Amino acid sequence: MASKKILLKDVFASISEPIKAALTTSSKSIKHPGTKGDASEYQWTVWLKTYLPKRYDVDKGFVIDHRGSISEQQDIIIYDKQYTPYLLNRDGVLYVPAESVYAVIEVKQKLTKGYIKYAGQKVASVRKLKRTSKEIKHAGGKFKAKELHRIIGGIVTLENDWKQPFGRSFKNTLKKLTNDEKIDLGCCLNKGSFVVDYKEKITIISCSEDDALTFFFIKLIYFLQSIGTAPAIDFEKYLETIIEKNRTYV
Repeated sequence: MASKKILLKDVFASISEPIKAALTTSSKSIKHPGTKGDASEYQWTVWLKTYLPKRYDVDKGFVIDHRGSISEQQDIIIYDKQYTPYLLNRDGVLYVPAESVYAVIEVKQKLTKGYIKYAGQKVASVRKLKRTSKEIKHAGGKFKAKELHRIIGGIVTLENDWKQPFGRSFKNTLKKLTNDEKIDLGCCLNKGSFVVDYKEKITIISCSEDDALTFFFIKLIYFLQSIGTAPAIDFEKYLETIIEKNRTYV
């Protein structure tokens, strides 16, 4: 008797179509740019919350470090769920410690030259923050402080403004990004998705519209897996900043 098989392509199509339909409907029915942007951010956030492993959380907000420096507001922050202190969620505004951040993703209606640069500036404002990493105690002793990972930068859109979606002009735009601004991957639901390798020369791997969300999601999971666990936050550093001026000694 032949073994039964499941068509994985059909499974991914079934979870891709709802968000594609929702974003298309919002794009056509909502005329106010700000409201349209908010709707897109919400739909992407809900989708990622639903399908990413539960060790990750996904929200809109700001990223901060122990010195009090703060990033630009991020449309989507993918961060460590287990060890991020919830006390930094104030009045509906989320402040995520830089150590907890795995990725930040910009949400736009179209992929354009200007938005690539803008998304790069947003991720750079996170990558420039000062992160700590502390030794972790366990039953047998201590694990060394984890080496700080590179924070993933991405962009997601519905459309692509380039005639040749991921061609020479697109590549030249990526070349102009600084090291902190580099975009690692993106998804244009109606045109395809891409990942970028910056090792020696810029190499772009892309896929067609049919597999856009599947490609993007699997590549995002791959990048997240390569990071492993976020570093342990050195909360003493945060404490020093908060109470240094009021500290007394006896």
